[in-house]
Amino acid sequence: ETVATLSQVVMSDGVPLASVTIAVNLQPLMQRCAAQTAEFATRGLQATPLSALVAATAALFPLHPLLNAAWAETAIMLRHRYHTAVGLSDGRWVLIRDAGDLTERGIARMLARTDTTNDLAEATFSIVATTGWWRFASPLPGTAAALTLSEAQRQPIAFNATTLVVGAVAQLSLCYDARILDHLAAMAFLRDLCRQLGVEALAVASSCTDPNR
Repeated sequence: ETVATLSQVVMSDGVPLASVTIAVNLQPLMQRCAAQTAEFATRGLQATPLSALVAATAALFPLHPLLNAAWAETAIMLRHRYHTAVGLSDGRWVLIRDAGDLTERGIARMLARTDTTNDLAEATFSIVATTGWWRFASPLPGTAAALTLSEAQRQPIAFNATTLVVGAVAQLSLCYDARILDHLAAMAFLRDLCRQLGVEALAVASSCTDPNR
Protein backbone atom coordinates (compact mmCIF):
# COMPACT_ATOMS: atom_id res chain seq x y z
CA GLU A 1 0.00 0.00 0.00
CA THR A 2 1.30 3.45 -0.90
CA VAL A 3 1.25 5.89 2.03
CA ALA A 4 2.07 9.61 1.81
CA THR A 5 2.50 12.03 4.69
CA LEU A 6 3.15 15.76 4.60
CA SER A 7 6.78 16.85 4.69
CA GLN A 8 8.00 19.04 7.51
CA VAL A 9 9.92 22.12 6.43
CA VAL A 10 13.58 22.67 7.38
CA MET A 11 15.73 25.73 6.81
CA SER A 12 18.85 25.39 4.67
CA ASP A 13 20.91 28.54 4.03
CA GLY A 14 17.81 30.62 4.77
CA VAL A 15 15.60 28.68 2.33
CA PRO A 16 12.73 26.53 3.66
CA LEU A 17 13.11 23.11 2.04
CA ALA A 18 10.88 20.05 2.01
CA SER A 19 11.16 16.80 0.10
CA VAL A 20 9.26 13.73 -0.94
CA THR A 21 10.71 10.38 -2.01
CA ILE A 22 9.03 7.55 -3.86
CA ALA A 23 10.34 4.09 -4.64
CA VAL A 24 9.86 3.16 -8.29
CA ASN A 25 10.33 -0.01 -10.28
CA LEU A 26 12.61 1.01 -13.16
CA GLN A 27 12.41 -2.40 -14.86
CA PRO A 28 9.99 -1.27 -17.63
CA LEU A 29 12.10 1.81 -18.32
CA MET A 30 15.31 -0.23 -18.43
CA GLN A 31 13.66 -2.60 -20.89
CA ARG A 32 12.63 0.35 -23.04
CA CYS A 33 16.18 1.69 -22.99
CA ALA A 34 17.49 -1.74 -24.00
CA ALA A 35 15.06 -1.79 -26.94
CA GLN A 36 16.45 1.60 -28.05
CA THR A 37 20.06 0.43 -27.95
CA ALA A 38 20.45 -0.18 -31.69
CA GLU A 39 18.72 3.07 -32.66
CA PHE A 40 20.89 5.15 -30.34
CA ALA A 41 24.09 3.23 -31.14
CA THR A 42 23.90 4.20 -34.83
CA ARG A 43 24.46 7.78 -33.62
CA GLY A 44 27.12 6.83 -31.09
CA LEU A 45 24.73 7.36 -28.20
CA GLN A 46 23.41 5.36 -25.27
CA ALA A 47 19.81 5.25 -24.07
CA THR A 48 19.76 5.35 -20.27
CA PRO A 49 17.18 5.89 -17.52
CA LEU A 50 18.87 9.24 -16.84
CA SER A 51 18.44 10.52 -20.40
CA ALA A 52 14.81 9.35 -20.32
CA LEU A 53 14.29 11.10 -16.97
CA VAL A 54 15.69 14.41 -18.24
CA ALA A 55 13.50 14.24 -21.36
CA ALA A 56 10.37 13.31 -19.40
CA THR A 57 10.92 16.07 -16.85
CA ALA A 58 11.43 18.72 -19.53
CA ALA A 59 8.23 17.60 -21.24
CA LEU A 60 6.31 18.15 -17.99
CA PHE A 61 7.56 21.65 -17.21
CA PRO A 62 4.67 23.35 -19.09
CA LEU A 63 2.20 21.40 -16.91
CA HIS A 64 4.13 22.11 -13.70
CA PRO A 65 5.59 25.60 -14.24
CA LEU A 66 6.44 26.19 -10.58
CA LEU A 67 9.20 23.58 -10.82
CA ASN A 68 11.02 25.93 -13.16
CA ALA A 69 10.28 29.07 -11.14
CA ALA A 70 12.44 31.28 -8.95
CA TRP A 71 11.71 33.08 -5.69
CA ALA A 72 11.91 36.87 -5.53
CA GLU A 73 11.11 38.99 -2.49
CA THR A 74 7.89 40.31 -4.01
CA ALA A 75 6.86 37.59 -6.46
CA ILE A 76 7.41 34.08 -7.79
CA MET A 77 9.06 34.39 -11.20
CA LEU A 78 7.95 31.89 -13.83
CA ARG A 79 10.53 31.04 -16.47
CA HIS A 80 9.75 29.74 -19.93
CA ARG A 81 13.17 28.42 -20.89
CA TYR A 82 14.22 25.13 -19.34
CA HIS A 83 17.94 24.96 -18.59
CA THR A 84 18.50 21.66 -16.77
CA ALA A 85 21.68 21.01 -14.81
CA VAL A 86 22.36 17.28 -14.69
CA GLY A 87 24.64 15.89 -11.98
CA LEU A 88 26.25 12.65 -13.12
CA SER A 89 27.04 9.80 -10.74
CA ASP A 90 30.79 10.48 -11.07
CA GLY A 91 30.35 14.03 -9.76
CA ARG A 92 30.51 15.89 -13.08
CA TRP A 93 27.81 18.34 -14.20
CA VAL A 94 26.28 18.90 -17.62
CA LEU A 95 24.16 21.99 -18.32
CA ILE A 96 21.48 21.27 -20.94
CA ARG A 97 20.12 24.56 -22.21
CA ASP A 98 16.55 24.59 -23.53
CA ALA A 99 16.08 20.93 -22.58
CA GLY A 100 12.43 21.09 -23.62
CA ASP A 101 13.46 21.66 -27.24
CA LEU A 102 15.52 18.46 -27.43
CA THR A 103 14.52 14.88 -28.18
CA GLU A 104 15.66 12.09 -25.90
CA ARG A 105 18.46 11.39 -28.40
CA GLY A 106 19.49 15.03 -28.23
CA ILE A 107 19.61 14.86 -24.45
CA ALA A 108 21.65 11.63 -24.60
CA ARG A 109 24.09 13.45 -26.89
CA MET A 110 24.45 16.27 -24.37
CA LEU A 111 25.02 13.81 -21.51
CA ALA A 112 27.75 12.08 -23.52
CA ARG A 113 29.76 15.28 -23.91
CA THR A 114 33.17 15.39 -22.27
CA ASP A 115 33.24 19.19 -21.82
CA THR A 116 31.34 19.21 -18.53
CA THR A 117 30.97 22.37 -16.46
CA ASN A 118 30.81 23.72 -12.94
CA ASP A 119 29.18 26.97 -14.10
CA LEU A 120 25.52 26.33 -13.35
CA ALA A 121 24.37 29.93 -13.01
CA GLU A 122 21.96 29.55 -15.95
CA ALA A 123 20.30 26.43 -14.53
CA THR A 124 16.57 26.66 -13.81
CA PHE A 125 16.22 23.07 -12.49
CA SER A 126 18.55 20.22 -11.57
CA ILE A 127 18.48 16.45 -11.88
CA VAL A 128 21.08 14.37 -10.05
CA ALA A 129 22.01 10.71 -10.48
CA THR A 130 23.44 9.19 -7.31
CA THR A 131 24.78 5.80 -6.27
CA GLY A 132 23.46 6.43 -2.76
CA TRP A 133 20.10 5.04 -1.64
CA TRP A 134 18.74 7.74 0.67
CA ARG A 135 20.84 10.68 -0.50
CA PHE A 136 19.21 13.50 -2.42
CA ALA A 137 20.23 16.90 -3.76
CA SER A 138 18.92 20.27 -2.68
CA PRO A 139 17.92 22.90 -5.26
CA LEU A 140 20.69 24.93 -6.83
CA PRO A 141 20.76 28.63 -5.88
CA GLY A 142 18.03 30.54 -7.68
CA THR A 143 15.99 27.42 -8.51
CA ALA A 144 12.84 25.94 -7.01
CA ALA A 145 13.50 22.20 -6.97
CA ALA A 146 15.93 19.36 -7.57
CA LEU A 147 15.17 15.80 -8.63
CA THR A 148 17.39 12.89 -7.57
CA LEU A 149 17.44 9.37 -9.01
CA SER A 150 19.27 6.70 -7.04
CA GLU A 151 20.97 3.68 -8.52
CA ALA A 152 18.50 0.82 -9.05
CA GLN A 153 18.75 -2.25 -6.84
CA ARG A 154 17.36 -5.68 -7.55
CA GLN A 155 14.57 -6.29 -5.04
CA PRO A 156 11.44 -8.44 -4.81
CA ILE A 157 8.21 -6.50 -5.35
CA ALA A 158 4.58 -7.55 -5.24
CA PHE A 159 3.20 -8.47 -8.66
CA ASN A 160 -0.23 -9.29 -7.23
CA ALA A 161 -1.73 -10.50 -3.97
CA THR A 162 0.08 -13.85 -4.16
CA THR A 163 3.12 -13.34 -6.39
CA LEU A 164 6.49 -11.63 -5.97
CA VAL A 165 8.76 -10.67 -8.85
CA VAL A 166 12.25 -9.19 -8.92
CA GLY A 167 12.26 -5.53 -9.93
CA ALA A 168 14.86 -2.79 -10.38
CA VAL A 169 13.91 -0.53 -7.48
CA ALA A 170 15.23 3.04 -7.27
CA GLN A 171 14.44 6.07 -5.15
CA LEU A 172 13.10 9.16 -6.92
CA SER A 173 13.26 12.26 -4.69
CA LEU A 174 12.07 15.82 -5.20
CA CYS A 175 13.51 18.44 -2.86
CA TYR A 176 11.81 21.80 -3.22
CA ASP A 177 11.61 25.38 -1.97
CA ALA A 178 8.53 25.36 0.26
CA ARG A 179 7.83 29.03 -0.54
CA ILE A 180 7.15 28.06 -4.16
CA LEU A 181 5.83 24.49 -4.07
CA ASP A 182 3.90 22.41 -1.57
CA HIS A 183 3.51 18.69 -0.95
CA LEU A 184 0.45 18.34 -3.19
CA ALA A 185 2.22 20.03 -6.11
CA ALA A 186 5.31 17.87 -5.59
CA MET A 187 3.26 14.67 -5.54
CA ALA A 188 1.27 15.70 -8.61
CA PHE A 189 4.52 16.18 -10.52
CA LEU A 190 5.96 12.84 -9.39
CA ARG A 191 2.77 11.00 -10.36
CA ASP A 192 2.83 12.59 -13.82
CA LEU A 193 6.53 11.81 -14.13
CA CYS A 194 5.95 8.13 -13.36
CA ARG A 195 3.25 8.00 -16.03
CA GLN A 196 5.52 9.77 -18.52
CA LEU A 197 8.31 7.25 -17.85
CA GLY A 198 6.00 4.24 -17.77
CA VAL A 199 7.14 3.19 -14.30
CA GLU A 200 5.21 2.23 -11.18
CA ALA A 201 5.46 4.07 -7.87
CA LEU A 202 5.82 1.54 -5.06
CA ALA A 203 5.85 3.69 -1.91
CA VAL A 204 6.10 7.27 -0.73
CA ALA A 205 8.13 8.72 2.13
CA SER A 206 8.31 12.37 3.12
CA SER A 207 11.45 13.80 4.66
CA CYS A 208 12.27 16.66 6.98
CA THR A 209 16.03 16.09 6.73
CA ASP A 210 18.34 18.84 5.53
CA PRO A 211 19.89 17.32 2.37
CA ASN A 212 23.12 19.28 2.98
CA ARG A 213 23.89 17.34 6.15
